[in-house]
Amino acid sequence: MTQPSTLSRKKNRAAVTARAGASWLALLAATSLGVRSLGELRADVRVDAALGDAPDERSGYRLIVQSYDPSQLGRDQLPFAGARPSAAAQRSVTLEQLRQGIRVNMVGVDGQGAEACVLAWVEPGHPDPEFDPTTARPLSGAYLGVARHTSRIGDAARVLLSRRV
Repeated sequence: MTQPSTLSRKKNRAAVTARAGASWLALLAATSLGVRSLGELRADVRVDAALGDAPDERSGYRLIVQSYDPSQLGRDQLPFAGARPSAAAQRSVTLEQLRQGIRVNMVGVDGQGAEACVLAWVEPGHPDPEFDPTTARPLSGAYLGVARHTSRIGDAARVLLSRRV
């Protein structure tokens, strides 16, 4: 009996992902990266504070969003040393966008089971292509929020940035 080719395994994985209602980004990851499992994670992020001591509105902010297995966060809701997020993203945002709320979509590689914790924070600055959001940690003074995310299709974690680090 012959083993299925790598290409046929990728096609099968993509077909299963498509039947599950995944996004085009998840389909791309399944077909080109050849990962074992992946899932789309959505977060709706908004700020509950005025960001009063931050630079003026024109300078902008960097929003970092990461997803962790709940066991990788401590009581302070920050990741343990060495914890690695399964998904991460960075975006340039304005204070007005944060007040209205921002949807962030990410593809998590190698799945997290039924539940994940979404950690998000905002800090002064802009996204940098050299900056790796998977290794980032909140800076002192950043506004932070954490929310649970379930694996139900279409659900989004609602993250409220309300705590200062």
